[in-house]
Amino acid sequence: MSPAEALSSYQMGEEILKDSSRLWKGYLFELYVQNLLLKFGISFIGNSRCFDTWKRQTNKGYDIKVKVGEGSWLQVECKFTLKKIYPSWIRRDWLSRDCDIIVCNDPSKLSEQDRELLESRGIKLLTPSQFILYVLNLIL
Repeated sequence: MSPAEALSSYQMGEEILKDSSRLWKGYLFELYVQNLLLKFGISFIGNSRCFDTWKRQTNKGYDIKVKVGEGSWLQVECKFTLKKIYPSWIRRDWLSRDCDIIVCNDPSKLSEQDRELLESRGIKLLTPSQFILYVLNLIL
């Protein structure tokens, strides 16, 4: 099975959408991205998988470091969105992260201007499946 086929069959759990807590949704989405990395045997360092510990780490830097070569790492921020993302949120919560890639469940929630702003800062905006395929292309 190719990585693309495997990704299409590995869907994000509905439990993310059922809970009303924004923090819990972000935690589950980050675990989902970590689980994808594990599934494909990609080396990474991530925030804690324990919710209580994870809460203390949130809002500090980026979420995941992915090894893509000898001494080479990508810094990744995970963002779960359900509604339109306002420009002030982009500045406060997205651009303030020192990262190379933002993995987002639904990039269409960002305006074209905000996507261009991220691109102009050298930040890639990818869905989880795009992210895994991007990393696999770097390391294989």
